[in-house]
Amino acid sequence: MTIVELMNEFALIPNAVVGHGPTHPTKPNPDLRGPIQDFLSRFLTRDVDYVRFLEMYAGAGIYSQGSDDLDNLFLCIFGFDDEVTEVLEDGETPIIDENGFFCFCESYERFRPKQPGQSSNEGLAYFGFAFDTTGTRTPGVYACSTTTSRESFSAYNFDSGSFLEWLAKLVAQGGKFYGRR
Repeated sequence: MTIVELMNEFALIPNAVVGHGPTHPTKPNPDLRGPIQDFLSRFLTRDVDYVRFLEMYAGAGIYSQGSDDLDNLFLCIFGFDDEVTEVLEDGETPIIDENGFFCFCESYERFRPKQPGQSSNEGLAYFGFAFDTTGTRTPGVYACSTTTSRESFSAYNFDSGSFLEWLAKLVAQGGKFYGRR
């Protein structure tokens, strides 16, 4: 499938939102061309599918609203369209971690219903997805996960050969990752 076909499928996932980059197929936002090109010139261009994603969609997400049941899902593919995603280079988090990974997506989902008296974080699985920026690892998408808190991510492990392959897995599973590993 192409990036356009996959993003059309992504948009059908409940609570999904899709951004509009400068080369969006139907509603381009030319104002994002400069920030995206500046970012890509300084960071990564090794995964052509991720570059296409940023240029066409500038970010995407799935945001279910405050549910404590198993449908609770938050997924943010970072980008530049601030109407649908957290903006890359917002100054709040480092772009590249101490091990040379650029995290392009974070997600959490409930794998166990919240019980009375539990904190809202109990029963959540957290996921991070990244590209290697050092050039010393196999190109592709790397993943890490935890059921403790997003601050306690373990080491990243190889997950998919490309952003497009990763996105196809995401779409096939309705935006959820828990239980697929």
